[in-house]
Amino acid sequence: MPLWRHVEKILEYLENASTKRIGIYGEAQVGKSTVLKMLNNCFYPTLSSISLTYDAVIWVDFPSKDSEDAKKNMQLQILRSIYGKEEQSSRHNATRINEALENAKYLLILDDVYEKVDLAGLGIHDDHKFGQVVIGATGKGVLNLMKVHESILIEKLECHDAEEFFKECLGLESGVDLSLVQPYMKKIIELTGGHIGALVGIANFMKGLGTYKTNLSVWSAVVLNLQLPNSPQKLELGALEKAYKLSYDALKDDDMKKCLLYVALFPVGYRAHTSYLVECWKAEDFLQDYNTFKEARAIGYTICCKLTETHLLEWSGEEHLKMPLIFRKVALQIQYPGDVGENKILVRNILERGNHPSEQDWNTAKRISLMCGELDSDFLPNCPMYSNKLTLLLQKNPKLRDIGDQFFINMGNLRVLDLQRTGIIGLPKSISALGHLKCLYLNDCSSLGRLPTEMEKLNQLELLDIRRTLMRCLPREIWYLKTLRCLRISVCDSLHSKKIMMVSQPSCFSREFFLKLKFLEELTIDVDPLTPDKRLIVDQIQEVLREAVHQHYLNVTWEPNEFIALTASQSNREEITTINNLKHANQLEITEASTSTTNSQHTEGTKEWVQKRFHDN
Repeated sequence: MPLWRHVEKILEYLENASTKRIGIYGEAQVGKSTVLKMLNNCFYPTLSSISLTYDAVIWVDFPSKDSEDAKKNMQLQILRSIYGKEEQSSRHNATRINEALENAKYLLILDDVYEKVDLAGLGIHDDHKFGQVVIGATGKGVLNLMKVHESILIEKLECHDAEEFFKECLGLESGVDLSLVQPYMKKIIELTGGHIGALVGIANFMKGLGTYKTNLSVWSAVVLNLQLPNSPQKLELGALEKAYKLSYDALKDDDMKKCLLYVALFPVGYRAHTSYLVECWKAEDFLQDYNTFKEARAIGYTICCKLTETHLLEWSGEEHLKMPLIFRKVALQIQYPGDVGENKILVRNILERGNHPSEQDWNTAKRISLMCGELDSDFLPNCPMYSNKLTLLLQKNPKLRDIGDQFFINMGNLRVLDLQRTGIIGLPKSISALGHLKCLYLNDCSSLGRLPTEMEKLNQLELLDIRRTLMRCLPREIWYLKTLRCLRISVCDSLHSKKIMMVSQPSCFSREFFLKLKFLEELTIDVDPLTPDKRLIVDQIQEVLREAVHQHYLNVTWEPNEFIALTASQSNREEITTINNLKHANQLEITEASTSTTNSQHTEGTKEWVQKRFHDN
C-alpha cells in the first residue's frame, strides 16, 4: 500500500495531458523500480481497473554504464515494444520511432536512469501531442536536467507502513496477538530504517528458523545481531550490513551462495546476462552435477529466480541481473564457502593509473575483475605468481592490446578467461599453460586475426567464442579442442568489411570436423546484418549444413520455414550417437549479430527449439 500511493500520484499527474514528463527519485532500494512496475501493470488488460488508456505502454531499462551505445540499446527496446519482435539497428532508428509515435497516445517508462537522456535523440519529441514519459532516476539532479514537469520523492517506509510490510514478509496473519514481539519488530525497523531489502532479508532468515512466530529468543537474537559493531572492513552500513548478511546466511545451499557471490565481481549497476553467468558458474564447478550446457542453463535460471526472490539480486529486464549496491559491498567481504584462508578477490575499475593493483594483489587473488575501464598492457604484471586463480575478467578494456609472453605461466587452474571487446592482437604462447580453462571469450576483439597453435593444449576447454574478430577462416586449432561443447563464430569481422569468414566452404563442416569435436552441443554462427549479400551467404551456409546432414556428418532436424535454425532430432538420438559419436544432442544456430548486442554471450540453450528470424536490413 505505501508504494501504491506513489503509483496513484503518478496516475493523477498522467490524467493531465499537458504533463509530459514525470520523474520519481530516491536512494537505492527504496522501491523506485517496484513503483514503475506497478504503474506498468496498471495498463495490463487483465489487471487494469483504471480508466486511463494508451495505444502503447513502452518499458525501457536504462543501459548499464559499460554499454557501448546506450542510445542504440534504448532505441531497440522501444522498437521491440512497438513492433513486438526483434528489430535491427540502423541509422534511421530515431526517424522510425518518431514516425510510429508522433500521432499515438503512448506512455514511455524509463527505469534506473543515472544520467541525462536525450529523448529527442531517441525519437521521443516534445511535439508528440499524446506522448508522456515517466522516469525513475537515482537523484533529482538528473530529473532537473531532463526538465520534468512533476517529480516524486520515494522515501523509506514510515514506521507503520514498514511494520505492515514486515508482517507480510514474515507471513504473520492479521488478528494474531503480536504484543510480545511488537517491541522487537519496532526495534528491527528502527535499526534498518524501514529499508525494504533489509526487511525482506531478515524475514527470510527468520522464516528459515521455523519457530520465529512464538520464540522470543529468535527475535532477541536478531535484534542483538543487528546491533553488533560493524565488520573490520568498516563498510559503515550499520544494521543494513548485518541484515543483508542474515539474508545471505538464510541460503541453505553452498553452491547457490557461490553463484550469488560471483555476481559481485561485476561493476556497480552492471547488468549481467543470465546465460553468461550460468556459463561462468558451470566453469567454476558451482553446477557440478549438471554436465551439459542445456542442463546447466535450466538449473542456473532456477537459481537466478530464487536469488531475486530474496532481494539479493534484481532482475533488470527479462534476461539480465544486477546486484543491489548495498549487498554488493557486503558480498565482496564474504568468503566463498569452502575457500581456505582469507578472502581472495580483486575487483577494481581501472580508470586511472593510480588505481592499478599491486603485485601482491595479482599474486594472491583467486578471482580478478578489472573490466570496463582503461586497462592497458602496462597494468599487467609480466608473470603473476601462484596458481590459485579461477576467474580473470578483463573484458571491455579497448586499450589492452598486448599480453606478456609469460603472463599465463602460473595460471594452470584458471577456469574463466574473458577478453571480449579488448584491443588484443594475439594471445601469448603461455596460453598453453591453462590446462583447466573451461570458458574463453574472445568475441568482439576487432584486432584479433589468429589463434596460436598452443591452443591445442587447452584440453578441458568447453566454450569458445570468436565472433566478430578479424579471423577470415575457421581456425584449424579448433579441431584439437576435443572437449569443446559450445562454439560461436561469425561470417564477417566486427568492422562490417568485405572480409567474409569462409565458413560457407564445405571443408569447414566436414565429416572430420564433427568427428573431432564429438562433444559439441551448440554451434552458433552469426551473420552480420550489414554484410553485403547477406542472404547469399546465409543460403551458402544452409547448403553446407544440408550437405553435412545428407552425407551423415551430422543428423539434425531442419525447420522448413523462414526460420534458419538447426537442432538435433530427439527421435534420432541413437543414430546421432552412432554416426557422430555424440554424447549429447547438437544444437546449431544461425543468428544475426544484432540479436545479441545486449549481451554478446547469449545463447538460448534452455529452449527446446532455437529459432532466430532474419529480417532484411
